[in-house]
Amino acid sequence: MQSKNLMASIIVPCKRIDSYTKECIDYCKKLDYETYEIIVLPDEQNENLEGVKVIPTGNVTPGRKRNIGMKNAKGEILAFVDSDARPEKSWLRNAISYFKDSEVAAVGGPGITPPEDSLMQKASGYILSSFAVRGLLGRYKSLVLLLRRKKY
Repeated sequence: MQSKNLMASIIVPCKRIDSYTKECIDYCKKLDYETYEIIVLPDEQNENLEGVKVIPTGNVTPGRKRNIGMKNAKGEILAFVDSDARPEKSWLRNAISYFKDSEVAAVGGPGITPPEDSLMQKASGYILSSFAVRGLLGRYKSLVLLLRRKKY
């Protein structure tokens, strides 16, 4: 199976559609991968976004939002990204290439502070990803994870 042809659903949970969410969506729309949809899951629908499926979820946890996104996804590949993330242009194509191996079910990656962030933002990113705050690592790193849907 050619991984290039796999349909991907990019799932973006958020509290509201704010400037960070819009920036994330703009980056997703510039991906060098052809077959994908973007699903945004705010608490309430405060606006429509062109080319994006917006599904209001109410005030639920990010995990619950991801589950709702999965149930409404059309893709064979599920790509989860935080609303304040800015995926690189090749993110989806590169990650999906690992699914050529039938033993691979999930692909993850680190959240990296962008080079143009301020010194304080970079310092915060370094601290939150350091060994000293290891317990917070999973909570504060931007989530970049892809999963292959299980076929029943």
